[in-house]
Amino acid sequence: MLLPGKGHEDCRLLDAGQGMAYRFTADAPLEFNVHRHDGETVISPVQIARAKALDAIFDADVRAEWCWMWVNRGREPVRLEVKVGV
Repeated sequence: MLLPGKGHEDCRLLDAGQGMAYRFTADAPLEFNVHRHDGETVISPVQIARAKALDAIFDADVRAEWCWMWVNRGREPVRLEVKVGV
């Protein structure tokens, strides 16, 4: 359950050129991104403002710890089911 104003993050080390399948479903739209940190800079090649479901593959362009992140900007708790590396 993702409470209002809270987020969930799942991070994985990927090599350059490595792909990672992921999917999620939620009861209500969530903010979603895939990002990495480069010092104090956050690089987010995938950004979706509102999504209830997604089934995709992310291909890393550089070796880094990549993070899949969901944020509940709504006022009610949201049930979230996540599978990264499926």
